[in-house]
Amino acid sequence: MLAALVYAAVRVLTSGDRGTAEANGRRILHLERVLHIDWEQPLQSQVVAREWLAQLANWVYIWGFWPVLIGSAVFLYARHRDEYVLLRNAVFVSGLIGFVFFAFLPVAPPRLVDPNLVDTIREHTTWYRTMQPVRLTNQYAAMPSLHVGWSLLVGVALARAIRRPAAYAFACLMPTAMALTVVVTANHYIVDVAVGAAVAAAALAIGQRLPSPLLPGHPAAPPVRGDRAYAEER
Repeated sequence: MLAALVYAAVRVLTSGDRGTAEANGRRILHLERVLHIDWEQPLQSQVVAREWLAQLANWVYIWGFWPVLIGSAVFLYARHRDEYVLLRNAVFVSGLIGFVFFAFLPVAPPRLVDPNLVDTIREHTTWYRTMQPVRLTNQYAAMPSLHVGWSLLVGVALARAIRRPAAYAFACLMPTAMALTVVVTANHYIVDVAVGAAVAAAALAIGQRLPSPLLPGHPAAPPVRGDRAYAEER
């Protein structure tokens, strides 16, 4: 999807200042402590104590994002064009909202702020970080979590298109799994997850109101016949 590629490029270009990003990360941790939702360390401790759980979380984080997003987009484009257009619009709008956050509110992820947290992906899946060197990625784009937001959008689009129990289950389970994964891998805060979901919901509402240009292979709506033409036909 073009919007996804643009997101990746702009995310790099909006890389913020490290000091500011880490200060913002500490502010988020303080807010979570005040709200009693600072669950990052307790959740991660349960995962790192079980290597298979850490590996599972890493694989969900890596393979549950771009591959699922792109695969779902291809499927919807081929079989359910209306839902593809809605997903495309919502991803594009949420990406634009994310750019604003990345540019004006850089936030370092928990793994770079809290010394008690570890980067499970670097420890267990070293090739992934190697493929994304620091100079080519924005390390300070934790807020909002579009991993969660876009997983939610994919789930909604597939559920609307397929309308089967399995699709409804996927629409619930995939975003939930991704929300847990981004936290236990120390890539996002609990607040990032909530904001990511809120951004996705807002983008979905906006996307439904955007014009939907006709896509190749998309059937055109039948012409509306006026009463006079209809009477003449009869």
